[in-house]
Amino acid sequence: CSVCLSVYEEGEEVRKLPQCKHYFHVLCIDMWLYSHLDCPICRTPVDVLCPGENSPDGMMESGAGMAASL
Repeated sequence: CSVCLSVYEEGEEVRKLPQCKHYFHVLCIDMWLYSHLDCPICRTPVDVLCPGENSPDGMMESGAGMAASL
């Protein structure tokens, strides 16, 4: 993970950014996107919603990709 610099372990949840297709730990990229509006690797802009805006739990990012397990 380029945010925390840790190796991905089997079974960990990762999130893929839809525009650039880079993967990160879910918690790492979610925290990154709270203070940045771009990919930490290539700086491609990521559309982010404000908490509670058009999302069931108020924490999902628009265009920030889906979480998946490795």
